[in-house]
Formats: sequence, structure tokens, C-alpha cells
Amino acid sequence: MRFVKIIAGVVLLVGCAAVGLLYYQTSRHAPQLKEWVAAVNEEGILSVQLRRVESGLFSTLAETAIAVGEGELLLNHRLSSGLTGTTIHSTFALNDPATAALLRELDIQGLSAATLTTQVGVGGFDSVANVPALAVALDDTTALSVAPATVHFRQQGAASQSRLELPEICLTEGSTTLRCTHLVADSRQPDKENPLVGEGTLQLERIALTDAAQPLQLEAHGLRLQAQTRMDPSFVSSARYQMDLVQVGTLPLTDIDLQTTLRDLDGAALNRLLTWQQQCATADEDRLPELFSQAVPLLVDILDDRPSLEINNLTLTVDAAALQGSGKATLEDIENLLASGFSDFSRLGSAEGQLRFSSQLVEKLATLFVVLQGLETAEQAPSAEAVAQVRDQLQGFIDQSPFFTKTAEGYQTAVRYRDAQLEVNGKRLL
Repeated sequence: MRFVKIIAGVVLLVGCAAVGLLYYQTSRHAPQLKEWVAAVNEEGILSVQLRRVESGLFSTLAETAIAVGEGELLLNHRLSSGLTGTTIHSTFALNDPATAALLRELDIQGLSAATLTTQVGVGGFDSVANVPALAVALDDTTALSVAPATVHFRQQGAASQSRLELPEICLTEGSTTLRCTHLVADSRQPDKENPLVGEGTLQLERIALTDAAQPLQLEAHGLRLQAQTRMDPSFVSSARYQMDLVQVGTLPLTDIDLQTTLRDLDGAALNRLLTWQQQCATADEDRLPELFSQAVPLLVDILDDRPSLEINNLTLTVDAAALQGSGKATLEDIENLLASGFSDFSRLGSAEGQLRFSSQLVEKLATLFVVLQGLETAEQAPSAEAVAQVRDQLQGFIDQSPFFTKTAEGYQTAVRYRDAQLEVNGKRLL
């Protein structure tokens, strides 16, 4: 009996502690909501105001307003406490006449049913927006439809990350349709105080462009984009674009790989540019001329460290035919260009690049050209005679052109531009 009393006492103490914790968390609802609104505003994408807070014993009701053009969209929030923190459920305030009217004016079918769930814990929050299927008529002949999507945003301390999952988006204009399938985008930012540093990825399973009035179809599979920005010590941005397959009519282009690096932009000036953009977005019309006058000096500061764009690698494979290339362009004298009133580009910078491709690629390019001509001739499959004719023309141009030199594997070209002089394969052309 004594053992039962001890167990009952422990259960009672735990229950009282849990109730006390829930009550304490409820008392924190208003401060947490203010922190959440401040964090959303800090992202700079939305402008949100907290309008009303009504606290209960274990839950809280609140109302916020999102600025949309000249109007506002009101959102209802219900905050409930749990042992792991506070959960905020948000929906559009459809009972508000102005909100309902603005949603009708936006004319996006399904938008009113969107919901947002936010979990607020120690040192951060986790938000998931569930967006229903959307449909909007952009004009009389153009329509956009979006399948149900999910947007996930998480902030913990100074770090944040976001994720967009979109099963399908379809844009139709007349008889032409662009359809993108299974898009997933991720971004990560380690420190909100340094918005220039972060990384992101984008994956797209399929893109298809079709036209009911034409036989040719363009289709791409397996698009992947990886990007990273860092300070080293100036701003550096690197990216890699990959695609498994591009189908142009009956011709497949496979294994497309492009890697680029943008480096030596002034990081401090870029941070000032972000501040300048926010000021322009919220400034009164009377102050806009003053802000616009700061644009050119700010551009000079950003480009003053001789930034460069590098193509680290470019690879394109068409069956066994391959193309490879690399290059670099450097901006050297932005001030001279500004002094000339944007009329003298001759000494703006320097550039160099190399391109190599196999002999088999000439045949594939000829086939591609004939396939693209099918847009006008309505021929689905290219004829061997047409391909041979175009191939001979391309071959003649390449053999006679000073831009290409013959190699054991195919052809190559090397281009160099500096001090207003252009060299191709070691020969000066300008």
C-alpha cells in the first residue's frame, strides 16, 4: 500500500510539474510570437506586424498583418503549449472582409487554404508551410498551375536553413506548355549576421517543353545545381550545374557539366548593397533620387578588386562525341569605363579560354541543326541526306576557319584577349 502511495505521489508531482510547465510556456506565448515576427521581418522577404494577442490558460490567440502592395492580409494564429515547446498554427483570416477581398483580387485559386505550422523551442523555431494546389490566369492565354507544395524554414541561434518541395509546376501559353516535375531546393546560412556566406542546392527531376502545334519536344532530366558563397577574404561564389539528359526531338545530349567560380568581389561593399536595396524598397519617393545617386559609386566599390569569372570545366557529351572547355574573364578597369560614359570597353578587362571537341561532334551538331529545323518543316525524324548536307557545310567552315586547329582527337581553339588585342590560336586578329 505504501508503494502505491509513493507511485501516486510521484505521478501527482510529475503531473503538477507538467501543468506548471505548460502554464509557464503559455505565459511565454506573447514574447515568443514577437520573436517569431521579428525573425520573419529580419529575413526581409515579408513585412509582418503583430496586431492582437489574447492569452488563455494553455493557449493563445493572435492576429498578424502581412503587407501586400497597398493592402494587408490578416492571419489568425493559435499558440498551444507542449512539453517540447510552443506550436503556432496559422491560417488566413477569411472572416476579415479586407483579407477576403484581397485574396479574391490576387485571383490565385487555392491560396486561401494555405497553412503554416511553427514549432518554437529554445533558441530557435521550425516552420512548415503547406501550400495547396494553386492556379492563376496570368492573362487571356497564359495560365500557371502549381501542385501542393511544402516550404520548411528552420532557425537555430544564428544559423538558418530552408527547403522547398514542389511536385509539379506547369506554365501554359496558348498551345505551348512548360512543365517542371519534382523540384527540391535547399539553402543553408551559418550566420544571419553574414548573409553573404551560405550554400544551396537545387534538384529538378524533369523539364519538358511541348507545343501541340509543333512536333518537336524539348526535354531535360536530372538537373542539379550546387552553389556556395564564402569570404576568402573577398567574396567568392562557386557553382556546379549538372544535367543527366537533354532530349532535343530525337537527339539526346547527355552528361552536361558546368563548374564556375566568381571571385574577388568586395564583401564589405556587397553588404552595403544589401542595405541599399532594403532602403530603396522602403524609402519614400522624395528620398529615391538620393539613393539612386549612390548606385554607381557602390558598383565601383564592389568591382574595384578586379573580380574574375572562371569556367573551371565545361563538358558536353552526345553519345560518344564530347566537348570540353575552360576559361577565365577578369574585370580590370571599371573606372575607365565609367569615365568614358560607357563608350570605351576596349581596356575593361582580359579573358582567355580553351575549347576542345571530337570529330564525331560535327555529325551530332549537324543532326541537331536539322532536328531544330523540324520546327518549321514539321519533320519528326531528320533524313540522312539533310544531315549529310549540313555536316559537310559545318566541316568546310571548321576546316577553313582561323578559330579552329586540327588535333588527333578532333579540333581545338584557344582565345586570349588583353590590352584591346585579340589572339586566336596564337595569331593576332585585332
